[in-house]
Amino acid sequence: MQVSFYVFCQWLIARSLERAQSAARGSGMAVGLIADLAVGADGAGSQAWSRQDELLADLHVGAPPDILNRAGQSWGICAFSPEGLRRNGYRAFIEMLRANFAHAAGCASTTSWGCNACG
Repeated sequence: MQVSFYVFCQWLIARSLERAQSAARGSGMAVGLIADLAVGADGAGSQAWSRQDELLADLHVGAPPDILNRAGQSWGICAFSPEGLRRNGYRAFIEMLRANFAHAAGCASTTSWGCNACG
């Protein structure tokens, strides 16, 4: 695929989110949209490629086995590197937060809150 197609898709998504946030706030929702804070990124994606020092592309994030899923889960994403983030002033994490708040006034991270229950 051509890069221009993905640029168009990103523009279309941003425009749609902007309009959805406008509609939500215009309808009286105090906060409007709540974005989902990711716990990682696609190891084969542009973020992992452009931020190789800040992401651990070979480490996959998931959930451990439990009574409902004895095999556990792999979510198909890689994790942030604590050392890489520190070396780079947490740039990748800050960019992710800015992207999440571009068209939402709130952010949820239900996955990371559940990590305490994992052990």
